[in-house]
This record gives sequence, C-alpha cells and structure tokens, in this order.
Amino acid sequence: MKNANDNFMEGVNSDQRHDIICTCSGTTTSQIKKQIDKGIQDLDGISRATGACSGCGACDYEVLAFMAEYISTFSSDSA
Repeated sequence: MKNANDNFMEGVNSDQRHDIICTCSGTTTSQIKKQIDKGIQDLDGISRATGACSGCGACDYEVLAFMAEYISTFSSDSA
C-alpha cells in the first residue's frame, strides 16, 4: 500500500533521494546548507524556510545534528 511519501518519492532521482533529510516536506541537506549560508542558523528559521521539521517531527534530531555539523565547519575553517 502506498502513502503520500511514496508518491512524492516517485518523482525524485536517487541522488536527490539520498540528500533528503525530511521526507514529509522533501527538504534536502543542500537546501538546509543554502539557508545556513544565508545566515539562518536556528531550527525554527530552517523550518520556516524549508518546511523541514514541520510534519511528523521524526527528522528534528537529524536536522539539528546536520546543522550543528555543517555550522561547525565554519568554526573549524576560521580557527
């Protein structure tokens, strides 16, 4: 039996599917990186800009962990 996510995923190529961090909204890590690069560095801002973490909530921890890791690369690069 298919659900809404199955229908969404049918139109996504394998590279994009690997990049998806929130299946409810289809948000990718690339989209989150772009928002962080624009200066958004909190979960609420990322959620408003991308739709991530606004559905079932299952991705909250993964999105936060990804954000922390990506943001830490800026700290490491400037040190």
